[in-house]
Amino acid sequence: MLIFLCTMIISFMGSLQPGPLNMSVVQLSLNDNPKGALKMNVGGCIPEFVYSLLAAEGLVIFQYYPWLLTYLQWGVVPLLLILAYFTWVSKPQTHAEDLGKTPSKAHFWKGLMLSIFNPQLLPFWMIVLINYQTFSWLKVQTYPHKIAFAVGASVGAFLLNYFYSQLALKYKDQIFAKIQQETVQKWMAYIFIIMAIAQGGKLLSEL
Repeated sequence: MLIFLCTMIISFMGSLQPGPLNMSVVQLSLNDNPKGALKMNVGGCIPEFVYSLLAAEGLVIFQYYPWLLTYLQWGVVPLLLILAYFTWVSKPQTHAEDLGKTPSKAHFWKGLMLSIFNPQLLPFWMIVLINYQTFSWLKVQTYPHKIAFAVGASVGAFLLNYFYSQLALKYKDQIFAKIQQETVQKWMAYIFIIMAIAQGGKLLSEL
């Protein structure tokens, strides 16, 4: 139980920084689509569970297939640029009938893909696990411990994104009273482009 609670809090705090998933959840909420934001949030939490469980298992898959991690790290760059493009060109959804044009499953899969290509998840949870080893009551040793760790990671990320979504819904009217919705979407696109450049620059510097 302690492993679950501590991991959930760490996941919540660790997800505070702007990322592709929470920015997309905020965008959907600002577009008055809380159900789509919820489905995207659920989809995005699945890779969080998988990656944290892989970290707890000792990264056996990536030890045998190191190229897979490299592809995932590079894959986020074009994904962010594509996301920036569609965010830029998409028209604001202002009517309920417009929201129905996007299939509900699309939001789930978009959230799933955004998290799968998040290069920070795996090293983040590895660092957390290493720090856990210094506390006897937080050592992840048994399989139930690993499951509690992974569930805590995914629940924490879900709660943070849900908080962002509710915050965006609450202050949506105030935001759009001062800033046009098209301007907000362009800001989102700029954020995705900056993330792509930062990730590409980081990978190039490591070559």
